[in-house]
Amino acid sequence: MKNITAQDHSIVNVRNVIMNRDKLKQVIQDFAIKRQSVVLSSGKKNDVYYDIREIMSNPEHMLLVAEVFVDKIREIGGIKSVGGLATGSILISSAIQYHALKDYKFLLNTFYVRKNRKKYGLQKQVEGIIIPPVAIVDDVLYSGTSISIALTELDKINVPVSAVIPLIFRGDEKKLEEAHDMFGKRFYPIFMEGEFNI
Repeated sequence: MKNITAQDHSIVNVRNVIMNRDKLKQVIQDFAIKRQSVVLSSGKKNDVYYDIREIMSNPEHMLLVAEVFVDKIREIGGIKSVGGLATGSILISSAIQYHALKDYKFLLNTFYVRKNRKKYGLQKQVEGIIIPPVAIVDDVLYSGTSISIALTELDKINVPVSAVIPLIFRGDEKKLEEAHDMFGKRFYPIFMEGEFNI
């Protein structure tokens, strides 16, 4: 019997990453894309909406999202905390945290940023445990409003952000480079909008 080498494991891992990504792409195509006129959080109107919360409410789809994000985080390397602006990031970061521990035995802390500071209790705007290096995760990145708010609040408490990982980046490669320059951070989208049939 042939011994399984480290290279064999590496090939299997790459294949699994590709398969998971392809499966998630199809799930988004089939269940998350809504073709109707909507007003986005930025206030802009659009005829296509990505309802990621719907797929995050399905346990099998949620696991797939977590797997693909964990694959990306492992590829980037060194990340110890994940989170972002409420509420889009909360389900995603929690799923990532659980999957990373369960299947890979590595610890990720989670956090989230409120749009406004609480007026009661500890009156925090940033909740959770944050240990750098930090990655901001988000469902869909379009205007960058949610990322801007999260970055601003994290900067106020001296938390450096190493990576921004949106599930879907609504733009092309040129806009992605513009986002790099605008925010001064590296963006690692799971999918570009052009990959979907809209």
